[in-house]
Amino acid sequence: MPQPMFKNTGQGTAELSGDLTLHTVAALASEGDADIQNVVQNAGTTWQLDLQHVGRFSSAGVALLLGWLRLCTTGNITMSVINVPTDMRGILSVCDLDSVFEPVITDA
Repeated sequence: MPQPMFKNTGQGTAELSGDLTLHTVAALASEGDADIQNVVQNAGTTWQLDLQHVGRFSSAGVALLLGWLRLCTTGNITMSVINVPTDMRGILSVCDLDSVFEPVITDA
């Protein structure tokens, strides 16, 4: 199970890789909180997150992204997510979160 990794790839962009499951997200959330807050706060008005290298995706991954979306919304930053895994789209649909993420997800 590849551990998730958060990487700042430039002004207003970041990349997430690895598996986002119940067993892996907690470590990323606690270790990366300050890093993510710093990246988001320095993003300007928009922040783009690329999920191209994410493997398995569970509801824990959705919870992580909801937290980051809240952080962006609080800071008046528009968040966009590209290269969304099929697993995530299914979970969003089952959890009735399509409307929350619809404005955020963009096709790359």
